[in-house]
Amino acid sequence: MSDLYKTLGISRNSNSDDIKKAYRALARKYHPDLNSGDANAEEKFKTITEAYEVLADENSRKKYDRFGENWKQWDQAQKGSTSGNPFPGNPFGGFGNGPGRNNSFRMEDLGDLLGGFAGEPRFQGSHQNTVHTKFDITLKQAYLGTSKNIAFKDGSRQRRIEVSVPPGVDNGSIVTVRPGGGVEIKIDVEVKSENIFQRIGNDLYTDVMVPFTDAVLGGEIQVPTMSTTVALKIPECSQNGQKFRLSGKGMPHLKHPERFGDLFAVLRPMIPEHITEEERKVFKNMRLIYK
Repeated sequence: MSDLYKTLGISRNSNSDDIKKAYRALARKYHPDLNSGDANAEEKFKTITEAYEVLADENSRKKYDRFGENWKQWDQAQKGSTSGNPFPGNPFGGFGNGPGRNNSFRMEDLGDLLGGFAGEPRFQGSHQNTVHTKFDITLKQAYLGTSKNIAFKDGSRQRRIEVSVPPGVDNGSIVTVRPGGGVEIKIDVEVKSENIFQRIGNDLYTDVMVPFTDAVLGGEIQVPTMSTTVALKIPECSQNGQKFRLSGKGMPHLKHPERFGDLFAVLRPMIPEHITEEERKVFKNMRLIYK
């Protein structure tokens, strides 16, 4: 067993919030649902979950801090047990129910913690009740990631959990929540359309209105992005509909949120609604030049 604190990337004096935050970030990164077919990611997910299982529980953490990787053997010896792991078929080593545990960490807790990426039914058979629902989010929320509270019936009781929606979800994405108790919730995410941006995959398109004179003579304009505005130089004689790529200013990739698509600024020169007599003469002279 490696150092559990190093596994989660935290120090030994980390508090419970630090532990939960570190685990949440790693679990979302390595969860099997986001790394389909990646055996290394699944193994990493199991490792960090085991570390969290120990450190999130106050009693087991104290024992680990005192006895290190031998804390389970000491705990079993104290209770007169020589059976080792009582759940050999469980890749999480008796999650929340092994000897020496106070059962304060439940599989339901994992579901609530991970929101859209809980893991119980994946490892414990297929008998489950699947609930289908949907909710709407804005493009900004899809860009940043967000969370939603949902309520559902679990047998005779009403439950409410917070669902984490990762950055990069697209219209029609399915967020799967497994909050324990044999319940699986599938949420159809609808991303509302925006007036400013049009999304195609991970790329965004936006029309940029520029003065007619800037399109002809060149200039600099401010282009809105999902996070800020950026300056864009317009070369002279730019045409209507001409696209300018702003690399990395699009939407984050769902499975790799550190990567982004591109933003395309589509030039739309503004034709004046009224012109002065002097401007009219200028345009008439231009007409003569192009004849």
